[in-house]
Amino acid sequence: MSSDRIECKCRDASLIQLARMLQTLTVDMIVEQTPFFCPLVLLLCKQVNYIVNTDKFEYLLDSMCEDWNQERSYKEIGIMKKYGQRGNLLSRFYVVNAYICSFLFIQVPWTTRMVNSYKTQNITPSLPVVVPGYYFVDEVEYYYYIILHGTCTVLIVVVVYCACDTSYMVLVQHTCGLFAVAGYRFKNSICEDNSVKGKYFDHWTKEAYKNACFSIQGHQRAINFVKEIERGHDTYLFTCLALVILCFSITLIKLSTSDFDIDFYRYCSFTLCQLMHLFVIMLQGQFVLDSCERIHEAM
Repeated sequence: MSSDRIECKCRDASLIQLARMLQTLTVDMIVEQTPFFCPLVLLLCKQVNYIVNTDKFEYLLDSMCEDWNQERSYKEIGIMKKYGQRGNLLSRFYVVNAYICSFLFIQVPWTTRMVNSYKTQNITPSLPVVVPGYYFVDEVEYYYYIILHGTCTVLIVVVVYCACDTSYMVLVQHTCGLFAVAGYRFKNSICEDNSVKGKYFDHWTKEAYKNACFSIQGHQRAINFVKEIERGHDTYLFTCLALVILCFSITLIKLSTSDFDIDFYRYCSFTLCQLMHLFVIMLQGQFVLDSCERIHEAM
């Protein structure tokens, strides 16, 4: 799906939510709509960030290719593969969890409607929707179109989130691999064989100096890569954390004040999505900090 179609779909979803808030402009309505409105705003932030910073992102990908094409020892290749596999595993875990949580969220109106169709009731059954909003049409007559629109919106959100966040995770894990390689070089830059040190002291000194310089170059390469990631993601990550924390706080308020009904179940699945998103974003920074600490230990 093209970026124009994604933006158009998200803009439509944002408009129907804004219309619902403006139709009934109360505090309760704003609190109810904000958790569903924030993810759409965050989606646009993610997509716009990668569009605006296309050059930086291309530079990072080109740098990754250069790092893999460099001549390295067998041990260094093994270290790079280890972190590459970890990035792949984290990405797969994120995608699977994102689709599971989104399925739990979007299946509520479909399941409820199916169950009500097999029940004999004297009262009119409720018509839950995926994303609450004002659609400017008769919601009973166009009910299935409304929940289909909400389902497609949620799936588009999940696709964009997975694309942006997994790209960020892979870049961070590559950075951790560069730091690990630099630490390995520092740790093995000086030969500890005393016989070699005594016999060929001048040669040993030159090799130690050469290896130390090589290790420093690898460390600088990792630092520069981190700085490039930061330049392309600093504003985006700040906005992302602010919106996620706002959305998560309001969702917890809704959970604490809701009865054990369909809305409670929907907010539970929505909370799982937000927790996973927040966990993944915060975890990447911890990976980088741990990799920097290991450099110190290796020295």
